Amino acid sequence: MKNEPLVSVIIPAYNCEKYIGKAVESALEQDVPLEVLIIDDCSADGTEKEIKRYLDIPYLHYYKNEKNLGAAASRNRGVKYAVGKYVAFLDSDDWWTCNKLEACIPFLTNYDLIYTDMFIRYNAENHGLKTLRGYQVNKRDPYKEMLLRGNPCVNSSVVCRKSVIEKIGYLSADVNLIAVEDFDYWLRMAWAKVRFKHIKKCLGYYWLGNGNLSFNKKQVNRMEALYEKHLMNIQSSKLKQEIIAHLCYRQARIFQ
Repeated sequence: MKNEPLVSVIIPAYNCEKYIGKAVESALEQDVPLEVLIIDDCSADGTEKEIKRYLDIPYLHYYKNEKNLGAAASRNRGVKYAVGKYVAFLDSDDWWTCNKLEACIPFLTNYDLIYTDMFIRYNAENHGLKTLRGYQVNKRDPYKEMLLRGNPCVNSSVVCRKSVIEKIGYLSADVNLIAVEDFDYWLRMAWAKVRFKHIKKCLGYYWLGNGNLSFNKKQVNRMEALYEKHLMNIQSSKLKQEIIAHLCYRQARIFQ
């Protein structure tokens, strides 16, 4: 690659031999200078074999954890090795449209974190796609709005400045926050007044066909742990009640 990578694409991988190729290839299709960092979290299936098909690509890097650490710690390892000005997160069972990064990067002139809508895929067919939509957070108080409205950012849609990550720190590897560590991270960024920008376009595909962690009953306990952590920052008792009411609503929807 002639140019230094502008974007570092971080893909944590665990037992994803059926999907990892599509994720990697969608990153390689992007028409911007990039590097791809794949962090294999001790997969026990054919994930490593699938990844090795791409190892002749000079800007694709493969790292394997010595033991299973979880997605958050794997992403953190990728961030540690990243050299791009921007960092893009991509889960191993999701994939992007070919213009994903090209559409996001221009907005990083005036914003710190860009996120988009994504199509939801339940099966391998192309018809009947549903949409996972975000929302533009309030510039004045994004932290409060996220606690009241929920997570606006799909992890695999996010591109952000690496300098922001260096300021905020790494994702939490707290086991109580598994599958909500991304929301915790966006809340931490919102607390630090990071500038968010939502692009109202579907620039990727969010795979639910394999039983996504974000939609099981354990998620109720994870959400409680997340909100318990962040409610400590809220001084107004009235606002706390409103936030707790939103949490109860979210939990009811998960059970439903």
